[in-house]
Formats: sequence, C-alpha cells, structure tokens
Amino acid sequence: MVLDERGSESVQFSFAAVLLIVVAFGIMLNLVAFGPMSTMLDLVTGNGTITEESGAEANALCTEIAEEGIVLLQNDDNELPLASGSNLNVFGWASVGPVYGGTGAGAISADRPTVSLLDGLHNAGINTNTELSDFYTAYCAERPALGYSNHNWPLPEPTAASYTQELIDNAKSFSDTAMVVISRVGGEFADLQVSLLQNAMFVAGVVTLVQLFSIGPVGGQVPIIMGTSSGFLGVFNSVAASMGGGVLAYGAIMGASILGGLFETVLGFFLKPLRKFFPSVVTGTVVLSIGLSLISVGVNSFGGGNKAKDFGSVENLLLALFVLVVILFFKHWTTGFLSSSSILIGIVAGYLAAFIMGFVLPTTGVTAEGVEFTKAWVLNWSKVAQADWFAIPKLVPVKIVFDMRAILPVLIMFIVTAVETVGDISGVMEGGMNREPSDKELSGGVICDGLGSTFAACFGVLPNTSFSQNVGLVTMTKVVNRGALAVGAIFLILCGLIPKLGAIVSIMPQSVLGGAAVMMFSSIVISGIQLITKEEMTPRNLTIVSVALGVGYGMGANMTILAQAPQAVQLIFGGSGIVPAAFVAILLNIVLPKDKKTEA
Repeated sequence: MVLDERGSESVQFSFAAVLLIVVAFGIMLNLVAFGPMSTMLDLVTGNGTITEESGAEANALCTEIAEEGIVLLQNDDNELPLASGSNLNVFGWASVGPVYGGTGAGAISADRPTVSLLDGLHNAGINTNTELSDFYTAYCAERPALGYSNHNWPLPEPTAASYTQELIDNAKSFSDTAMVVISRVGGEFADLQVSLLQNAMFVAGVVTLVQLFSIGPVGGQVPIIMGTSSGFLGVFNSVAASMGGGVLAYGAIMGASILGGLFETVLGFFLKPLRKFFPSVVTGTVVLSIGLSLISVGVNSFGGGNKAKDFGSVENLLLALFVLVVILFFKHWTTGFLSSSSILIGIVAGYLAAFIMGFVLPTTGVTAEGVEFTKAWVLNWSKVAQADWFAIPKLVPVKIVFDMRAILPVLIMFIVTAVETVGDISGVMEGGMNREPSDKELSGGVICDGLGSTFAACFGVLPNTSFSQNVGLVTMTKVVNRGALAVGAIFLILCGLIPKLGAIVSIMPQSVLGGAAVMMFSSIVISGIQLITKEEMTPRNLTIVSVALGVGYGMGANMTILAQAPQAVQLIFGGSGIVPAAFVAILLNIVLPKDKKTEA
C-alpha cells in the first residue's frame, strides 16, 4: 500500500504524539524517583541511612505514645495483684468480645496469634465465672465487623433487665471480687470522614465551575458535573491492602493522585493529535461500558445498599419504586419546568415518603445474631443536628506520602480516566446537543479533569473527574444550560461550607437514590449505543465493540478470572469493566486494518 504525502505525515505525527506521552511519563517517574521517593529508594536498596536526629525523633515519639497508652489503676484496698487460684467475676460483653486492634493502621490480621482477656486470666491461674462468660457469649457470639465504610462501632452490651436474679446471686456466691470490662474500637480514619465529605462537595463545586466556564485552557465549557470518582476504588483498595491500610495508605493515595492529575493534564494539552485514537466507536464503547458498570450500582441502591442489614426488604424496594414512578410521571405527563425537574422532584418525594414511613413503620430490626440495627431507609436527622452551621474546608487533612506502590498503578488509571472523560464529554454533547465535541472542548475538559484531581488531593479528596451519571441526566432532561448547572455547582460549594446542608444530602436513603439511579444509569447505555451507531456498523466496528465488551468488560467485571494474574494486572484491570474495555477498544482501533470503504 502506498501512502500519499498527507498519510505519511499523519503516521509520523501519531508516532510523535505517542513518543511525547512516553517522554512525559518518563519525566514524571524521574521527578518522583529523584525527588520525594529518593530517600525511600536509597533505604530499600541499602544505600541510605537514617540520621541520628531522625532516629531520636522516632524514639521520642514511640515513648510518648507508650506513656499516653498506660493506664494507672488505684489500688486503695490492696486487691491487686490478684493471687493465683483466686475467683473472679468478669462482667461486660467485651470480656468475650475483646478488641485486638482498631481500624485502618491499627487493625490486626486474623492470622496473627492473639490471647483473649479470659485466656490471659486463666494462664495466670485465676478462675473466672464461666456462667457469666456463657451468658455473654449466648447474647452475642462475635463482635460486629468493622471497617472504613461502617463507623457506627456498636457495643452489644446486654441491658440490665437481661441479668436474672439467679445469675447475680450465683456471681456473689462465686466471688466478692469483680472486674468490669468495657471496650470500644477506635479508628483514626473515622475522624476524617466528616471533613473529607465536606471537602469533597466543596472541591466538586469549584472544579465544576471551572469546567463550565473555563480559566484559560482549563475547562471545556461543556455541561459536565465534576465530582469524586468511584472508578479509582478498585485500584485504591488494592493499594491500601498492599500498604496495610490506614491513614498512611490514604496519604500515599493522595500523593499518587497529585502526580496522576498532573500527568492527565499533560495528556490534555496534547489531546488534539491523539483524538484520532478515540473515534465514536471507541468513545461510544467506553460510554457503554460506563453505563453497564453503573447499572449494578443503581440496582444495589434500589435495594437499600448491599451492605445494609435490610438489603432488598419490601420497604426499600417500594420506596425506590415510588421514586421511579414519580420521576416517570413528571417526565412524561408534564411539560416545561416540571418535566425537566423530574429527577429532583422524585428525590424530594422520596425524602418525604421516608419521613412519613418513619412514623407508621418500625424503624429498627434484629439480625439473626440478635443485634439490633436501624433500617436503611430511615432518615438519620441526628447527623444533621450534630453538624456545624459553618466550617472552612481543611487543606491537607492527611499527610501527603509519595510511594511508588501507589504511584505506578494510579498513573495508569489516569490514562484510562482521560479516555473516560473523553467518552463522558462525547456522551453529553451527543445526548444533549446532538453533535460531537470540538478539539478545544475535549482538551479543556481533560485538562480540567487532571488539575481538578490534583486540587482535590490537596484537600484529601479522591480524584475529581467528570461524572458519568451526568451523561444520563443530560440525556433525560436535555438541560445543557451552563448557568443552570452552575447553580448546582454553587449548591455543592455551600454544602462544603455549611455542613448542615451537606448532612441533609448525606442522609438520603440509598433506595431513594436507587429509584432515580436505575433510570439515569440505563440512559448512559443508550448514549453509548447512539455514539457507536453514529458511524456505519462495519465488520471492523462490530469487532471492536464486541471484543471490547465481551473480553474487556466481561473480564474486568469478573475479578475471579484474574486471580492468577500478576498483581499489577489485577490492580489495573480488576474490579471495573471500564478500564479493560477502554484498553481493548483503543488497541483494536489501532491494530485492525481500516475498512476498504474508509480508505477509498
């Protein structure tokens, strides 16, 4: 095949663009390796040393921590130490459900050998009241599971009425000495939850305004809502697991997000020569995979959230169905403002329905283990009452850490999120304005996406990227007025500055969100199909879509198939079908020969 002069230049320019990305990536790695990572790499390779000053500071800190952790007991009656062979009543459910560690960095692996309080007493020759122990074990056998996402930390202590007179009398007969055990799990990460939520809304509002109206080259002036991305969660969870979790791992994620955002910004400036790699068949496939991945999220919310104790209950399903019916009614049986506001009206109606349900239905339930819980659809107004009226978002709420274990997989994810942003912008412009975005709109949008993520990381917030959900919302409502979307951005900023306002949003029942989400997320699928079918469905395009969805999305959505793959592959491609689908679509678009009709 003979290429004309224009074709030859095109091939060379593409090669130059790819080379530019490689160079930018290499520069980024060198800056990290010889900058913030220099000391750590020297220590790992055995070429570095810790200064006496640093060692002294570390020892002083450890001593301070130990001193603060020591509890001094008053021994007025000389009961201590307990003599070997003595009898002891041990009261408190925590005596059979001890705390071995906190959450995050304080967590202790189940594989690590531990000694319970009762076993420790027995090893010391002290006899304990087994009747009391059996009573607590029968009440609740295990301490409820804890983690980052559930910060209630319940203490299932029996009520006073649970103690029978016989039990108390037997305890008096057993011994006149008693120990009362009270424990509570702590986690340093939980203290950050409220401030991080506040920061996330503030950052989302600011970055959205920049995306809508632009500052120089930053911002595409497109009807896109920016917000904290969930697409990174798979990679971040793997990073946290490899680093032991806790605030240290979170700080490393923030450091990686700062560098990753800057890397995506560089990609945005050179997006025009790279756009040929993202035709509508590729961006459409990415948008389609986004919609497919979000449908399961919407369905989970529809049932009340899959982590809820009453997931899939009749109350959750009926509440979600009610919201969906309200949205459909106002969308198709009204016109003008009411029709355009159908999503908002449905959510407000869901709030009102949940409020009424709280007066006529039981708000609590009991698990099979006998632990009481609050149902997922209940509005937690106490959270609103406890929130402050005004607070300034805190800059750098966690210490930024630069760790290569986090940086490498996150940098790759930012390449994917750049493609996703291109897909989001394409989906919004196609679904809302019936046209493809310009080079300037795409470039500005990706630049804003990258700098927005770096800006978010400085506030301790996960990458701030284009909201794929917005594609479905714009497609449904056809509202593309940037002024109208700016009102929403200002509302987000106010939520960040007024915690009570943000708390009202945060107490939204998952089933209310799910009633709206299943429809919005499904419409993203339709936007992807529209993008794909903009071009003729030639055998080449059919191959790209089918292989990207079948192999790429299917493999990414099924983590188990990658269980034997290298960890790096699992970090990048596991947990989300979006990343592998985008990768396969881009690769096939490059390697597959063009259709003869196109070449002609």
